[in-house]
Amino acid sequence: MTLILTVLLKGLVDAIWFNQGQVCCAGSRLLVHEAIAEDFYHRLKARMDKLIIGDPLDKSIDVGAIVDPIQLVQIQNLIAANNAGEIYHANTPVPEGCFYPPTLITGLHAADTLMQEEIFGPVLVSTTF
Repeated sequence: MTLILTVLLKGLVDAIWFNQGQVCCAGSRLLVHEAIAEDFYHRLKARMDKLIIGDPLDKSIDVGAIVDPIQLVQIQNLIAANNAGEIYHANTPVPEGCFYPPTLITGLHAADTLMQEEIFGPVLVSTTF
């Protein structure tokens, strides 16, 4: 099970935080089986904390800048308006400027705004089944 979760986490990290989640094919919504959710989220948060934020032209960087200050404000507003779920921001340094930390929001329901609206940023929203 550990190897499977490790492979899933690698793919998940690549799917959502590639290009800061600012691609039309970003995997920004996650469905997790209730039986593994607690362990999976714990492992995902630990992996998120290892992501490096900075200059996207630097090959050692995992998450670069948000495309535009207006989009950064849009992301911040969507997260601030959220009244459902638990928000986790990666425990990693965030440079000044147009950056937003990799974020996971768990405990959402399918009808919650963040499960319905495209955030177009480094934010992964999740629910269980």
